[in-house]
Amino acid sequence: MADKSLAFEFSAGVLLIGDASHEMRIEWGDAPRARRKKRHPQARWREFWPDFRLLRPVSVSSTDEEQTRKSAAFEAFRAQISEQIAQIVEGFPSHQWIFLKLIQESKIFRDLAQSNRVLAYCVANNAEFTSKEESVGAKLAVPHCAHKQKDILTWLGFPGKESVVKLLRRLDPEVASLGTLRYLKSSLHRDPKVSRLLAHQSTLGCGVIALACSPATTHLVSHSLLKEVAASADEFDRAPTAEHLEHAMDLMRRMHDTRQLRPFRTIAEVNTFHDETAAQYQAVLERWAIIRKKKIKLKYLLPDPPIPGTPTIVPITTEQELKWEGREQCNCVGSYLHLVRGGDRYIYRVLAPERATLEITLGPDGAWRCHDLRLKANRLPSRSTIAHVNAWLYQHSLSA
Repeated sequence: MADKSLAFEFSAGVLLIGDASHEMRIEWGDAPRARRKKRHPQARWREFWPDFRLLRPVSVSSTDEEQTRKSAAFEAFRAQISEQIAQIVEGFPSHQWIFLKLIQESKIFRDLAQSNRVLAYCVANNAEFTSKEESVGAKLAVPHCAHKQKDILTWLGFPGKESVVKLLRRLDPEVASLGTLRYLKSSLHRDPKVSRLLAHQSTLGCGVIALACSPATTHLVSHSLLKEVAASADEFDRAPTAEHLEHAMDLMRRMHDTRQLRPFRTIAEVNTFHDETAAQYQAVLERWAIIRKKKIKLKYLLPDPPIPGTPTIVPITTEQELKWEGREQCNCVGSYLHLVRGGDRYIYRVLAPERATLEITLGPDGAWRCHDLRLKANRLPSRSTIAHVNAWLYQHSLSA
């Protein structure tokens, strides 16, 4: 059932959005503006900078009336914008508004966006890199566009090198979230080897960036592993191999395991190491419980689910259920307790169209999105199962 606190409409050239606390008006034209006000009789309209996604070809098909209305509202808003501008902006997963606004209002900024759109995206959202207010960052963006791209990088806090200019030019907007870009910036400063590793990869997806940049696991990454990850479609907008490696290393630390590991050569080696380490960790927990002469209590409640479930997508709300899900589905979600408790992830059991385990995480636009969806024994789900989960997530998101 759709979240009744969300409402979407397009009327008289204005995209109207409402959530539980605010009303929003997003207007396009020669002078684009976005305003919102609190749901209060004395509240006034104030400028704001939407972080949710505004432009994306909406592919969610549904017979649900509210989902259809949402899709139609975003499509009508997009129809006002030239296709040239839309194609530059639509790939970015969040924080598109200020980018759109500057492209519309400034030719010099538009030229930069056509030359290096990820760099221009960083310039538009420079407040995220320089810790300024968004309104201040918007005023500073256009004056800096006249500088050389290496100088723009230095202003943003990146290494001011031609290799980094080329790196951003090769980066696909779909993986260029602000969180990833900030992580990349700090990694390039921390270790010059990161730039060299990334320069030799044909595809710069999330998986490659995470493996090359992580200080905890860089020494365990071989060139052959990085090459395989770069060629994997599953590693484009996610980083399952890097996450498995980091999770296994964290479990080793918790077990006080000080083994010296050799670099991994393949994704399969990483996955095997992760699954074996997770099993060892569960066994250690059980041994510790025996030593303490008491059973492990797995019935305590987890945090409330961030999105309400449905008859076919059911939140896992106790430690015991999380452990059972891992055993029943032959996966390692039973060892994700600290991630769920930390608020970074949440686990659901999917009952139809196929029996699957769903892991969701917060996206760069502030909406929860699918992080991993697997059938029993980590087999890939069908397209109908993926579409079913994506439609459920879509109806609880402000983003297009």
